[in-house]
Amino acid sequence: FISMDADTYADKDVLKKMLGYFNDSNVMAVAPTMKSKQTDNLSQKIQNIEYLVGAFLRKVYHLLDSVYVTPGAFTAYRKTFFEKHGGFDTKNITEDIEMTLRIQSKRYKITNAIDASVYTITPKKMSDLFWQRIRWYLGYIDAMFQYKNILFSTKHGYLGTIIGPTAVASILYMIYLFSV
Repeated sequence: FISMDADTYADKDVLKKMLGYFNDSNVMAVAPTMKSKQTDNLSQKIQNIEYLVGAFLRKVYHLLDSVYVTPGAFTAYRKTFFEKHGGFDTKNITEDIEMTLRIQSKRYKITNAIDASVYTITPKKMSDLFWQRIRWYLGYIDAMFQYKNILFSTKHGYLGTIIGPTAVASILYMIYLFSV
């Protein structure tokens, strides 16, 4: 099944490009490439660049079995995972991050279909972008405490030794920059 936000628009062939990844029975989630629907102003251009860099990094993390976040706006999941391990955590403000880390904690794969594009409406004002990021960072910190055993563990390969700690450091640095 697919999670999709109301402000997200998908290319007509996005599912065709994503579904083939589920031929591997260990794949529990497939993420597309997120892009901004509009790039009319600075905050939208910034977010579009961030989305494209994020898609590239997600592809790299996929190759390292270290994906730690999939886009909440549009991700395909294997239904059997939810049947076995439960649905989205409604108490977490970034349920997409929590679900991604839960999938990782069960040692399943998460992939990225870099050629599958979806578009989301991005904030027009820098202040809205700021508050969106604050929510994302707080949600990641919440999930980080919940899944610290995989984000900071040599047992989880690159995710626990490099990717997780680096993500935490970058979020703490961004919070510091925003506060300054």
